[in-house]
Amino acid sequence: MDKQTNSPRPKKYLWYVAFLVVLPAWAYGLSTGILPLTILGLPAFLLLVYFSLTRLECPQCGKSLRTVSAKLANCPYCGASYHRAT
Repeated sequence: MDKQTNSPRPKKYLWYVAFLVVLPAWAYGLSTGILPLTILGLPAFLLLVYFSLTRLECPQCGKSLRTVSAKLANCPYCGASYHRAT
Protein backbone atom coordinates (compact mmCIF):
# COMPACT_ATOMS: atom_id res chain seq x y z
CA MET A 1 0.00 0.00 0.00
CA ASP A 2 1.30 3.41 -0.90
CA LYS A 3 0.40 6.49 1.04
CA GLN A 4 -0.94 9.41 -0.95
CA THR A 5 -0.30 12.61 0.89
CA ASN A 6 -0.21 16.20 -0.23
CA SER A 7 2.72 18.40 0.55
CA PRO A 8 1.95 20.34 3.74
CA ARG A 9 3.74 23.46 2.46
CA PRO A 10 0.80 25.15 0.68
CA LYS A 11 -1.51 24.43 3.61
CA LYS A 12 0.99 25.75 6.13
CA TYR A 13 1.52 28.84 3.98
CA LEU A 14 -2.22 29.54 3.98
CA TRP A 15 -2.40 29.07 7.76
CA TYR A 16 0.56 31.43 8.32
CA VAL A 17 -0.92 34.10 6.06
CA ALA A 18 -4.32 33.75 7.72
CA PHE A 19 -3.09 33.92 11.31
CA LEU A 20 0.00 36.14 11.00
CA VAL A 21 -1.11 38.64 8.34
CA VAL A 22 -4.84 38.75 7.73
CA LEU A 23 -6.17 38.30 11.28
CA PRO A 24 -3.88 40.98 12.79
CA ALA A 25 -4.72 43.33 9.88
CA TRP A 26 -8.43 42.80 10.55
CA ALA A 27 -7.96 43.43 14.28
CA TYR A 28 -5.96 46.59 13.53
CA GLY A 29 -8.66 47.80 11.15
CA LEU A 30 -11.32 47.05 13.76
CA SER A 31 -9.48 48.89 16.53
CA THR A 32 -8.55 51.96 14.47
CA GLY A 33 -11.73 52.22 12.42
CA ILE A 34 -10.13 51.62 9.01
CA LEU A 35 -13.21 50.38 7.16
CA PRO A 36 -11.59 48.40 4.26
CA LEU A 37 -9.48 46.33 6.65
CA THR A 38 -12.48 45.72 8.85
CA ILE A 39 -14.77 44.69 6.00
CA LEU A 40 -12.29 42.53 4.07
CA GLY A 41 -10.21 41.08 6.89
CA LEU A 42 -12.58 38.57 8.45
CA PRO A 43 -13.88 37.10 5.17
CA ALA A 44 -10.32 36.83 3.86
CA PHE A 45 -9.29 35.03 7.04
CA LEU A 46 -12.19 32.59 6.77
CA LEU A 47 -11.47 31.92 3.09
CA LEU A 48 -7.81 31.17 3.77
CA VAL A 49 -8.73 28.75 6.53
CA TYR A 50 -11.33 27.10 4.28
CA PHE A 51 -8.87 26.74 1.38
CA SER A 52 -6.28 25.22 3.70
CA LEU A 53 -8.59 22.30 4.40
CA THR A 54 -8.37 19.31 2.09
CA ARG A 55 -11.02 16.78 1.36
CA LEU A 56 -10.22 13.09 1.24
CA GLU A 57 -12.68 11.25 -0.98
CA CYS A 58 -12.98 7.49 -1.19
CA PRO A 59 -13.08 6.18 -4.78
CA GLN A 60 -15.21 3.17 -3.83
CA CYS A 61 -17.84 4.30 -1.32
CA GLY A 62 -17.76 8.02 -2.22
CA LYS A 63 -17.64 9.22 1.39
CA SER A 64 -15.40 12.18 2.09
CA LEU A 65 -13.47 13.31 5.14
CA ARG A 66 -12.30 16.89 5.69
CA THR A 67 -8.88 17.04 7.25
CA VAL A 68 -5.86 19.29 7.59
CA SER A 69 -2.55 17.64 6.66
CA ALA A 70 -3.89 14.13 7.27
CA LYS A 71 -1.73 11.18 6.40
CA LEU A 72 -4.49 8.60 6.08
CA ALA A 73 -3.88 5.92 3.48
CA ASN A 74 -7.19 4.05 3.62
CA CYS A 75 -10.86 4.92 4.02
CA PRO A 76 -12.12 4.34 7.58
CA TYR A 77 -15.51 3.23 6.18
CA CYS A 78 -14.62 0.63 3.53
CA GLY A 79 -10.80 0.31 3.71
CA ALA A 80 -10.09 1.36 0.11
CA SER A 81 -7.06 3.49 -0.79
CA TYR A 82 -7.74 7.24 -0.68
CA HIS A 83 -7.90 9.50 -3.69
CA ARG A 84 -7.16 13.18 -2.97
CA ALA A 85 -9.84 15.58 -4.17
CA THR A 86 -9.56 19.33 -4.24
